[in-house]
Amino acid sequence: MPDSEAPALRLRGVSRHYHDGTSELQVLDQVDLELRAGQSLAVTGASGSGKSTLLHLAGGMDLPDAGEVEVLGQSINRLVEPERTRFRARHIGLVFQDYNLIESLSAYE
Repeated sequence: MPDSEAPALRLRGVSRHYHDGTSELQVLDQVDLELRAGQSLAVTGASGSGKSTLLHLAGGMDLPDAGEVEVLGQSINRLVEPERTRFRARHIGLVFQDYNLIESLSAYE
């Protein structure tokens, strides 16, 4: 059950890395972030700097390697996939810069 007093989004010590063959790429390293309902945030940076990874983690579409992601007081990285899917459907909405996710539909549709 979401907590109405909690920040809308809270990331605590969130890290995410990817493996590329034999090397490891650290994309996010112990990120802390807190946003209250009604606040706005612009995520900017160079290509490959972790912007999309941050949004995927905040939206519950990916899981961090370390740390915790909370939305409305609910730790979404502790939910099993069916629960996380239901939580996303009820509480999270994202509009991506890539407008052609489904070519025949608009963002509104």
